[in-house]
Amino acid sequence: MKGSDPVGGRGGAASHEGDCAGQAVPQTASRTMSVPNATVAGAVTSAAAGASTTAATGRPPTSDPPKPASPRTASTKQPASARELARAVREMNEDARGARREGRALARAQRLDWLERSVLGHRMPSATALLQMAAWRRDDLDAYCGRCGTTRAPFEDLRRGCGECRDRRSLVRGLRLGGVVRLGRYAPPLSQWVPAIKQRAWRDMGVIMGTELGQQVKQAILEGRIARPDCVVSVPVHWLRRTLRGIDHCAVLADEVARVIEVPRAWPIRARLAHRQTGGDRSVRNANRGRYAARRGGLKAGFRRILLVDDVRTTGATVREASAVLAELGATELLLAVCAAADPPRRSAIGFVGGPDPLDDLQ
Repeated sequence: MKGSDPVGGRGGAASHEGDCAGQAVPQTASRTMSVPNATVAGAVTSAAAGASTTAATGRPPTSDPPKPASPRTASTKQPASARELARAVREMNEDARGARREGRALARAQRLDWLERSVLGHRMPSATALLQMAAWRRDDLDAYCGRCGTTRAPFEDLRRGCGECRDRRSLVRGLRLGGVVRLGRYAPPLSQWVPAIKQRAWRDMGVIMGTELGQQVKQAILEGRIARPDCVVSVPVHWLRRTLRGIDHCAVLADEVARVIEVPRAWPIRARLAHRQTGGDRSVRNANRGRYAARRGGLKAGFRRILLVDDVRTTGATVREASAVLAELGATELLLAVCAAADPPRRSAIGFVGGPDPLDDLQ
């Protein structure tokens, strides 16, 4: 058009180009968005082709190998052989730990055994095997006097006591002496075994001797030689000596005696620190007084007949000291049970007699 403004004509042309450009932008975007869709379609087609190839040949396609599984997926889906291998490894580790524990325990036991043999003294033999080898057995009840425990002389009448106690009163510091029970005279092997219980802390032998002593007391009760006691009391040992020795030998004996005869245990007296009795003669033993005292609480009501348990009866000084304290606590009768009894000097050469009373055949 001739009358049109050249500027306006140019503006119209520019607006037309802008319109054309505005129409071209959506077409370019549509082509750009179509690329991912084509990629997805290609992947779907490839997967379908791979599935058809696998179905036809039985093998996965070689052109596109599968990606390796992640560690988490592999750990959750292990084959059976891998699980069995892991279980076997765990069992081997547990066996190795158990073997190490056993080795450490064996090493500790060996160290303790070395300490016992070198530092703490010689190791004591088996008490059971030793008794079997020695063929030892406890005395018969007719082999000793039931009033004082002295060995019976040949053809000696014991119905009123032996020649050592026949003319004595059956009283010990105010208590009536109801009888004495022993395992044997203080001579080998008892003179070796019984002191070793105290000096070497031979608890095994103490338990066996206590059991044998309990059986001897039980037999004496059944035969009517002594009355049944109300309680069992052991000769006390001072705590310092008990700590140094490592054992309360009389308590071990008394515990076994009480267990066998089924009588309660009691601890009414305690020991004071005094001179030792071992190795002293009769004058030293008799002069060693004031060794025991009463405990708080004393004896229970009804405990009047006491069975006192000691390892060895030598001069009777220990029995007299303990009897004085028991009499203060209200006891009325004393029974004595010892592992070994030492004979007076004039009877020390008399051996074991045993058997029935030979005077019974003459009546």
